[in-house]
Amino acid sequence: MKKTGIVLAVAVILVAVAWIYYVDTITTIGCGYAAKLTCSAVFVSNRTIDHIYSHEFNGMVSLLTKSYKIDTPQEQSIVTEFWPLAVQSRKAVYKGPNCGCFLVPKVTIKQLTPYPDSSHCNSLPPKSSSSSLWPHGDQIDPQAGQNLNVDMNRLRAAIDSQFDYTPTPNINTFALVVIYKNQLILERYSPNITPHTPLQGWSMTKSLTNTLVGIRSLQNKINVSDVIPFIESRPPLIPDQLYNITIDDALRMNTGLQWRELYVEESDATRMLLINGDVSHYVRTRNRPNLSLLKVKQWQYNSGNTNLACWALRQTFSSDEQYWRFPREELFNKLGMNSAVIEMDQAGTFVGSSFSYVSARDWAKWGLLYLNGGKWTKENGEEERILSEEWVRYSVRATNGSRGLYGAGFWLAERNFSSGVEDQMVADSKWHESLPKDSFYAHGFEEQTVMIVPSRELVVVRLGITTDAAKKNWDRKHFWGEVIASLNYNQK
Repeated sequence: MKKTGIVLAVAVILVAVAWIYYVDTITTIGCGYAAKLTCSAVFVSNRTIDHIYSHEFNGMVSLLTKSYKIDTPQEQSIVTEFWPLAVQSRKAVYKGPNCGCFLVPKVTIKQLTPYPDSSHCNSLPPKSSSSSLWPHGDQIDPQAGQNLNVDMNRLRAAIDSQFDYTPTPNINTFALVVIYKNQLILERYSPNITPHTPLQGWSMTKSLTNTLVGIRSLQNKINVSDVIPFIESRPPLIPDQLYNITIDDALRMNTGLQWRELYVEESDATRMLLINGDVSHYVRTRNRPNLSLLKVKQWQYNSGNTNLACWALRQTFSSDEQYWRFPREELFNKLGMNSAVIEMDQAGTFVGSSFSYVSARDWAKWGLLYLNGGKWTKENGEEERILSEEWVRYSVRATNGSRGLYGAGFWLAERNFSSGVEDQMVADSKWHESLPKDSFYAHGFEEQTVMIVPSRELVVVRLGITTDAAKKNWDRKHFWGEVIASLNYNQK
């Protein structure tokens, strides 16, 4: 009897310890999420704490966290507490318009590379001309759609339907921009969001990472067949040959690394982004290859893969300063994406899986780059090649194992479900049926989308906060079908 009591007591203690660990982990992730997003929303997007809590957060984050703004000459930051007990606290720090915010890590990795100094982070992008037509300036031709023979009434009805706030929960669209034949023909924004408000791209940042690697490839500084150097971070007792993971593998989600990609609970993705200070270090040291996945190069969506590619990209520069200046100098400035920033971890590596802030109009400029085969037309009419045509074709070539749904950082509309298996992956992509087969798109958490349709000369940007519950009130197939149908309208 005494022995049974001891066993029971030990069991109770173990359960209590496990529960405390679980609660600590969940509150660490929740507070980290709120601190990071609130910091970027306040200091990068110029929104208020009240606006982000009422329009962006839900569940535990909305009810059980409270964020405070620190704005002094010495520091601009957001502190978030698990409220009302304040048993957990996290901080995110704003470093400047060229760096955005970073979340102070809960787990600090030794020998972190120094973060960029204030002179880099506070450097301002050049201003575009306010008198020039978009994409080189801020002016819009109000007759552009009509002049291009678009059924503007039908298109406007489709766009307006995305701002219907009556369903509960509603799909919470922030911004919609439609580009047709290189002209901005229609846009709409929710209250407190403007054409120049940078908004979170989430996993659309993976597609931006594709762009950066593609630019570096055109410069002959990187090749997708290059093996990613794991160096000393390779876990012990793992044969070297298992780490022949290439940049192509990382961009295509074919690394074979073990991973849990969940966003509303503890997982590899949330630990990497919201607990650790060095995202690529987490991936390189946490993971061991799954031999069955690696052997057949089986496709598996994994945010860690893209951060491996970002880390490999960093290794191609002779100095950190060159690496930090690279997106601004070689992409954003050339396209006039003045709002854009890709944020870094505390080790100074771009978080290429998740943390970018870009306005809807600037996302549209980036979409035009791919629509036009990697070329950008300057205001004087001269063309500059930013990406090779081969790179654009590579980016939208379907990856083995993805059933035609994924390329190299982009989602594809042409599906291949010959197996006839009706799984969640199939169900979630049925709205593709309303799209031309050559459509491809960047996609982020809560339905951030940049849709590119070469055969229709179309780019559509949609930004917002659409929860899984709200998706039940969203007929995406009808929306995209109406947008496509409005083009090449012949009025009788």
